[in-house]
Amino acid sequence: MVANPPLQPGINARSDSTVITPVVASPSSQTAAPSSSPSQTPPLNQEPDFGHLFGNVIVRNLCNETKYLWSVGAWFLHGPRNSMTGWGSPEDKMNHTIAAGQNYTEPFRITCPPAPNGTTDYCQDYDKLRGQGVSIKISNNASNEQDILQLEYALLQNPLRNDTFYRLEYDVSLLDCADPKRQPSLFNMSSSAFARNITDGTATPADHDLKIEKCPGYQNGLHVWFSADSDGKICEPIACDGKTLCTQIYNFDRMRKGEPSKACKEKYVGDMVLDLCSGNAGS
Repeated sequence: MVANPPLQPGINARSDSTVITPVVASPSSQTAAPSSSPSQTPPLNQEPDFGHLFGNVIVRNLCNETKYLWSVGAWFLHGPRNSMTGWGSPEDKMNHTIAAGQNYTEPFRITCPPAPNGTTDYCQDYDKLRGQGVSIKISNNASNEQDILQLEYALLQNPLRNDTFYRLEYDVSLLDCADPKRQPSLFNMSSSAFARNITDGTATPADHDLKIEKCPGYQNGLHVWFSADSDGKICEPIACDGKTLCTQIYNFDRMRKGEPSKACKEKYVGDMVLDLCSGNAGS
């Protein structure tokens, strides 16, 4: 999965740079419009985040219900931090409401590359937490406590694989909705001792039905697509029907062979679009 260490409340705020726009009916024939919103305000003597030069993340709510969204990670920290002071920012806690038939749009944010020795610390060049990607958390309620669907991404030039350009990495996770470890009663299991270890390989249709029921925006499918790469030659799209177990995303296994984290093959400039309840498109 895209690296995203635990977050704690921070101390610095910025102006909101998100835009809510009407949904386009058919993703197969339309391109999502880029956001004209500014990038986040940088701290003193720090260059602005240039992620907006690559494009935007767009979440389209094609569901019949309102969704709530938090965009967490890779914000400016406004000075050195450590594990004692915490890595979080006020932006992590900003709640965005997306009514049915509306979009949420924000510019990409750049990720500070990981250290060769694997340490997680303050990244002075970017004024961010080293190696931290972005997690866009989507819920059916404004409390953001559980039953979260996540679109995770990192936009970075990774020295560990000798990248010569800023590469977009991304995945979709259903791990925090209908989670057997957090909600064992849903799966008829004891909280003290699990009756069985549910994995993507052992999950029953009934187990997956709980994902369909509890994971926001998964009903009737979800779709991740790229506005400037309609044939998927640069960035592989994600298409789940919301009916059968989807191997392109994280369901029950946090790590597995052939894990569903994806990365664009080349530099990508354009929008990454997540359609919630994608089967409703055009209805």
